[in-house]
Amino acid sequence: MPIKLRLAILFSLVTAIIVTVGSVLFLHQVSSGLQSSLTAGLRTKGYILGQNISGGSQSGPTGSSSTQDVPSNLNGPDTNSVEVPLPGLPFSVAAPNSLVTAAQILNSNGTVLESFGVPASAPLLGASQSNSAASHELIIRKYLYKKLTLLLAEPVPGSSGQVAVIGASLKNIDSSVERLKVELVLFGALMVLIAGLVAWALTGAALAPVSKMRRQVEEIFELGQWSSLEVPKTKDEVAHLAKTLSELLRRLEESISRQRGFVAVAGHELRTPLAILKGELELAQKSDRTESELRFAVAEALDETERIIRLSEHLLLLARKDEGAAIVTLEMKEMAPILARSIDDFSKVATERDVSLMLNCNESVICGMDESALRQIMANLLGNSLRYSPSGTVIQITCEYQPSSVVLVVKDQGPGFPIDFIPLAFERFSRADEHRDRAYGGSGLGLAIVKSLVEALNGKISASNGTSRGAQITMKFPIPDFIKDH
Repeated sequence: MPIKLRLAILFSLVTAIIVTVGSVLFLHQVSSGLQSSLTAGLRTKGYILGQNISGGSQSGPTGSSSTQDVPSNLNGPDTNSVEVPLPGLPFSVAAPNSLVTAAQILNSNGTVLESFGVPASAPLLGASQSNSAASHELIIRKYLYKKLTLLLAEPVPGSSGQVAVIGASLKNIDSSVERLKVELVLFGALMVLIAGLVAWALTGAALAPVSKMRRQVEEIFELGQWSSLEVPKTKDEVAHLAKTLSELLRRLEESISRQRGFVAVAGHELRTPLAILKGELELAQKSDRTESELRFAVAEALDETERIIRLSEHLLLLARKDEGAAIVTLEMKEMAPILARSIDDFSKVATERDVSLMLNCNESVICGMDESALRQIMANLLGNSLRYSPSGTVIQITCEYQPSSVVLVVKDQGPGFPIDFIPLAFERFSRADEHRDRAYGGSGLGLAIVKSLVEALNGKISASNGTSRGAQITMKFPIPDFIKDH
């Protein structure tokens, strides 16, 4: 269900509840007010009746019903009628100019002494009610001739237990209240309709920017043309949402672009060794190949297979890193033995290239480390340094404590990094050699792998050139707390 419709229904329900409760209270107040006004009028007429009775001769029960002796103003218009104004509504209600419909003079035991408008044989009050009314005012509702009538009974001044009873029909009041009910129902329905329409319009206006953003996002994904969302100038929650979505789309675009580039370059990197491998195998199939040629072809095929495996492992590690999977397990390790074993792995290659590998690391240096990850880091860095180091040079590996970290530096005496390459050194498939010479350059993933592993070890890495010459890679790892305490 759309939000606009839900809010419109909610506003309508709330308005309906408020209008209903208000109308019930209002009707109660109006009805009470009208009846109070009528009661006041009856009280005045009852007083007049009592005065006339007490001022004239008091007769006993006549058994007759007459209106001849009723004072002229008893059945006339109620000059004390009260008008009840209702501000804010398109109508008003007034207490009716009611006519007296019944009047009797009773003694305290309920015997009718005088009767006006009703037979004397039908007393308006019972014996107990007459006895109560002889001492204080009594107000009663009673049906007379199938019409609800309000009776007011009070003692006759100066008499010995006589009671004056006067009644007026509630028909006019009930009719007024019923008309008011109808008008309030119509008014309430109108208010509910207006509330629903206003809620619909306001919600639509508030959500219009959201609908526009949704259409823009749909167009972006449908057409594949990335663009930022239009941010409203309202500086409200919708504007903040638009900024957040724009930033999300920007990062999504960058991620997709990187993924596409990653797949494209990875495909290219895999295609090259696979093509070479295919060529070597096709040549090996020829019948005129000598044994030495076959051995050479098999060796080349093994080299290319090894390269494919290494590239696949690198791609898998980067993919796991992107997914947030754990690629290292941290343990307290002594750095010197691990670095020494890493150097031993490359001692033969270094001797063949006439390059010296020098390690400067105190055996007391301890760090939270993953030995396999550190060996892989050193393999990539030493492989790069040996590839570019001239004969007779030295590759220095230094590991030491500094005030806030364990610092590991690998520095060679080769040509160093091109200045414009340093900011891109750790990007995937980024190479310093423009022509991607297979004999000299790798896949461009080595330093990217190193950075991923260093970051997984909670470290930081940077690339620079030495003061004189050569490339330098600096890594910083956190010092264990127990080392800091000492």
